[in-house]
Amino acid sequence: MVARIAFAWLQGSALDCEAKQWRLMADLLNDAALLTELMAPAWPAAAPALLCLTGATKCIVGVAGGATRAAVAVHQARCDNMADVAAKDASQETLVNGLGLLLGLLLLPLLDGRPWATGAVAAALAGAHLGANMAAVGALRPETLNRPRLRLALAAALRGPPGPLPGPEHLAAREPLLPGFGSRFRIELGVPLHRLVKDEAEFRKAVECGTEDYIIVFRPAEGWVGVGLRRGAPPAAPLAACAQALLLQELLGPPLPPGAPGAPLLRPLQPPLRRCPPGTVPWAAVAASSRAWATLGPAFLRDLAAAGWLTERHHVAADEWRLEWAAPGGGASPPGPRPL
Repeated sequence: MVARIAFAWLQGSALDCEAKQWRLMADLLNDAALLTELMAPAWPAAAPALLCLTGATKCIVGVAGGATRAAVAVHQARCDNMADVAAKDASQETLVNGLGLLLGLLLLPLLDGRPWATGAVAAALAGAHLGANMAAVGALRPETLNRPRLRLALAAALRGPPGPLPGPEHLAAREPLLPGFGSRFRIELGVPLHRLVKDEAEFRKAVECGTEDYIIVFRPAEGWVGVGLRRGAPPAAPLAACAQALLLQELLGPPLPPGAPGAPLLRPLQPPLRRCPPGTVPWAAVAASSRAWATLGPAFLRDLAAAGWLTERHHVAADEWRLEWAAPGGGASPPGPRPL
């Protein structure tokens, strides 16, 4: 029970944003727990600890599997037929459990007293299970943007051949299948002020270098990007802020091709970002990226919508903290929040 509560507290938001990845992770953890239970009798002294570990792992599997099943069912209910999808999913699970029971009854007499054969068959079945689940997860084509899909779309816009952006069908095969893979930086959206800046001077710099709807702080040496969202900002602000944070991460990579969109604006930012000393924030580069993104961002979001992505809703895991600040000129930024 403690494992279930702790996992939901730590990873609850990520289950929506990376439903494909956590669906596969749940199956991986479940198979690992089952194999550990099978091996526990070989170490009698450690068996209680191993069984405690597998019990906690199965609780995590229950939370992750149930939550991601709901997210996948919402994606599959194309005709608002959520109940129909859930009923057929339950029927499919019943059929699979029945076939598994029949297979177990056939295998038990053959494997009785043969631990090595039991282990080999269990490993083969676990491998087949994970292979089938990888194929099933890879076949999903969600149209909502999360961080891995947004990063791939942005990289295609900056480094790919000219033409329309790849849509859900094309990016599904390239999306990482495990959570946390594919990102070199920790991006935090909607963070509280005390985690965003260290003092008042940094806050003033962040407001000067940010946009009307969010402020962004980039610490390349620490591998961290923080975004403070303004209270009252439009629903698309977290998506635009996440795209700019991923743009800063992309600028630390290889030089952009000369023909990339916005290359004259973005290529000069790459050397100062790479040479940023540890513990400092490259404010000039952040300000230049905000000015460049004010031009490139709206066109990028329009291209995403034209490629079939749903830009009016997203899964970029923005926290609920919102900030209010005065505009750099001294007045309150729209729609009139209190100056801090």
